[in-house]
Amino acid sequence: MSLLPEVPDARLRVTTGQRDHTVAILREAAADGRLDFDELAQRVESALGARIRKDLAAVLADLVPSADMERSLATAAPLGDGPGYRWDNPLVFDGQWMHTTVRSGAWEVPPFLEINTGWGYVKLDMTQATCHSAVVDLVITSSSGTITLVVPQGWCVDTHEVQTSGMSGTISSRVATRSPAALPRITVRGRTAGALKVRHPTRRELGRAG
Repeated sequence: MSLLPEVPDARLRVTTGQRDHTVAILREAAADGRLDFDELAQRVESALGARIRKDLAAVLADLVPSADMERSLATAAPLGDGPGYRWDNPLVFDGQWMHTTVRSGAWEVPPFLEINTGWGYVKLDMTQATCHSAVVDLVITSSSGTITLVVPQGWCVDTHEVQTSGMSGTISSRVATRSPAALPRITVRGRTAGALKVRHPTRRELGRAG
């Protein structure tokens, strides 16, 4: 990391909201390629364990200009309430055993998602969804099920951090990992022994959306 800039009230204790805001900045830095996922994991751990402002500034020192550091150490307004709006309380979709879970229509995609499948099937159709977060963190755990992600044109999905296992573990994606447009980017991580499919909506799905 670079030398730590001067931080006003450096020994002032920080709040949970300030830690969460720092984590959000780190996730955005990973999404645009400034941090790899190992660095992200290390810095998130440091941010969540921070006690004073100097601790948070240390993990942001080479990511945030000195002139913006004070604003970055502030508490950001929450994007929403309930599951999916905190890293430790993701919105969970369950496809355990032979269960089928489909989320479609008009819904709001929060910044933290989790999908668990056994032999089941989970489909997240975001064709009509809204998302107010620049980066969505999706963690998957799939024993042998199928996960399908459907995202609007312009949205991006990065599956590079997903590990496959077994003979049936596959990943297929027809969606770009990055886009110059300021649209949501979903970063998927975890492990699957089943199938992970990522695509844009079909004509039929677009017709239902219209």
